[in-house]
Amino acid sequence: MPRRLINFSVMLHIDLLRIAATMHNTNGTEEPMKRFMLLLAAALTALALTAGCDNETAPANDVDMDFAFADDAAGGGDTIIADTEETPDLAQDDLLTDGDTVPDFGYNVFFQVMTMFTFGQPMAMSFGAIMKTAREELGPDDEDTPLPVDTCEFSTGATETPTPECTSDDECAPEQKCLADTDNNGNPIAGTESCKTPGRESLDRGPIIVTGFIGGPVTFLYEPNDQVYKKDGTGDGQIDIALLAFNLEYSLAGEGQEGLKAFSGTVYMPPSLELTHPELKPGSGSMPFPAAEIDPTKDVLIKWSQANPGAEMDLTLTGESGSVVCRVSDDGEFTIPVELVSQITFGTGFNAFANNIILDRKFSENMEGDNVTAGRFTAEEMITVMVNTVAAADTDPSPDDDAVLPDN
Repeated sequence: MPRRLINFSVMLHIDLLRIAATMHNTNGTEEPMKRFMLLLAAALTALALTAGCDNETAPANDVDMDFAFADDAAGGGDTIIADTEETPDLAQDDLLTDGDTVPDFGYNVFFQVMTMFTFGQPMAMSFGAIMKTAREELGPDDEDTPLPVDTCEFSTGATETPTPECTSDDECAPEQKCLADTDNNGNPIAGTESCKTPGRESLDRGPIIVTGFIGGPVTFLYEPNDQVYKKDGTGDGQIDIALLAFNLEYSLAGEGQEGLKAFSGTVYMPPSLELTHPELKPGSGSMPFPAAEIDPTKDVLIKWSQANPGAEMDLTLTGESGSVVCRVSDDGEFTIPVELVSQITFGTGFNAFANNIILDRKFSENMEGDNVTAGRFTAEEMITVMVNTVAAADTDPSPDDDAVLPDN
């Protein structure tokens, strides 16, 4: 497989890149978790490409993880609707201990359980990280306001010119520096400067026990190479998808060590998500992946099984240029209007890799603990399928008996 194809697919693998960016922007896990997720994005894409070219599915554990870490992911924030985490009422005198030069804001504990179906390849992951909470994580989140439910918007992918929040270290707290965000190559992005705490590390604070998996509780241990908590402290963050149970609560607990007191968290894992329409058709030739067919001149009906009434999810239709982003009720179906679909420029030939339908269902809850001041326990299901644009494609599997025909 040509390296350019792998590199291109990694760039288009926006679901995992978005996760990495979200970790950087909202969870405070920063460099270790970003590098870890970008590694997995590259490895998973390579797996899909290899399986497609060989016409057979390679076991997840056989993925060659010898990829270089990227330094950052594209910008973007979490789109889930969740309670805003309250800022602890900590006085400055309470934060400093004898001999300390950096205030103690407590700990940030992050953990995620997720499934992905990407380009025909199912995968499950579970991982976490523990860090000291930084001052900048205690303020309100700067997330974008979510779309109203059952609405969509067209996005060109362009972002507004950012405005710096600081211009020098003198404007920051003593332990902070005025630093810019960085792009995938580690280059600073002008205008993104803000006060950040440098030199933070992912920490080992003892075992984390997670219940909810099939077969009983699972122990997660700190793996020092990637600085990430993994099942039994080994592997690449992937777990056997057969271990995952759905439509129930997962719970985690840790006794804590070296300053971190006991902590816990609980999150709901929704029913197993599956795209049912458009129907996936086998790939062939230069496009070996299963793909959904849509007619870009009509409304696009999306259906999925195992709906979760009362909840919401993200639905995105992407092309080579432009995308339609929707926030929808998790009731089993949604129609993307042609007025938005028609604005997407869908890729052809090699660029058809950019054409995707993405379903993203997520639940996230605050971690609990006497000195846990930031962090989330997240359960997520994500589906990414390729799209073929075909004139007169079957956009609705059931005829509308109530349709009104125009007068002749």
